[in-house]
Amino acid sequence: MFDQWMPEGAAAAGIIEKNSQDGFINSEFITKNLNNKPCFNFDPIKSLINLAILQPPTWQRLLQFLSEHPSSLTTSPLMQFIKSEPPQSVDSEENFDIKNGTFACTPSTSAETTLRKQNIIKSNDDELANDDGEEFDTLVNAYIEHIKHMNRAMISIDDFLREPEDGPKFRKMVPSDVDKLSTVELSGLLYWLEKQHPFKLLEHSDREALLKRYSVRKLSLDHFYQASKHKELVAEGKFAMLNNTYVPPNETGFEGVTDDEKTRQAKFDIFRPTLDRLWATIVTPFSKMNVTDAEIVTLHILLLWSAQNNRYVSAPVKDIMRKRREWAVTRLFEHYQEIGVSDPVIRLGEILLLLPEIEVVCDLHCTDFQVAKLFQFCDSLSSY
Repeated sequence: MFDQWMPEGAAAAGIIEKNSQDGFINSEFITKNLNNKPCFNFDPIKSLINLAILQPPTWQRLLQFLSEHPSSLTTSPLMQFIKSEPPQSVDSEENFDIKNGTFACTPSTSAETTLRKQNIIKSNDDELANDDGEEFDTLVNAYIEHIKHMNRAMISIDDFLREPEDGPKFRKMVPSDVDKLSTVELSGLLYWLEKQHPFKLLEHSDREALLKRYSVRKLSLDHFYQASKHKELVAEGKFAMLNNTYVPPNETGFEGVTDDEKTRQAKFDIFRPTLDRLWATIVTPFSKMNVTDAEIVTLHILLLWSAQNNRYVSAPVKDIMRKRREWAVTRLFEHYQEIGVSDPVIRLGEILLLLPEIEVVCDLHCTDFQVAKLFQFCDSLSSY
């Protein structure tokens, strides 16, 4: 995709070799590509979508490289990539057979289930028969309402009534907030998954696998985005939450009601390093870049259908996931063009270069929970 747009193969190879020496890029990926010289194919954007290989320092290097190699959008290979995927190949659910990856309605032993799926398919086809971004726009609007609804479900009536005059008021998060926060966010997770085409049409085992893989990523990305929007709290190192509370820099948000000082310190030692890392590598960049709802929706789609999930799903679903990733990137780029982003290629690169770090941090979160469980510090965290 980018091998013509960025013809300086030596420069691209140099970046990869430098990052390999610093330990920022997967060595297997390096070996595979460098052994193919002189036909070197440096494809950063698509690689970032499909492989979580880059770490934060690489972001600056590739960002600089993108900035130093501008291209006309009308001749950029990115445009060829965007137009190469017909919308109906990823938007149409008509008679799609999950078993063999062909367009033929999957038989079901349950007439009710078959009818339900057919109704869903018809509804999507009627709405998106000529998709020029309708599904993407619908998802962005749904996400905005989704976040607002979760917030309203967690704040008091008094806070709601005062908000038009005073704006949202934040207070320090306390352990008793956790139960309601986790309950509302779990409900929100299920709501959001229902919006993700074609999640409901997948086999049960695939849906279960994707739910398990995506749940932490979904909740985490919502938290990162929410925190980044409140710049005054970001400046103070306070992590804004969806329920109009904040976690101060000397806590983790995982403190329990009955925790003694020893337990609180243990949780801090386990969870705070990851929180400090994501603050520096995700929340702060989000805030400085003024990341938008459309960009967060794209990141959500890329996380749900991530190639990192390939080993957990059936073979036909891997192709579906690839198409959904490409569809999301296509739609975001076209969204940039519609709203007049000055250099959409650079902006797209900036956003996608954050994706690997988000995946890494979410995996670190899971590791932190496992460590806490090992030392029996997570009984009070079961609601998470």
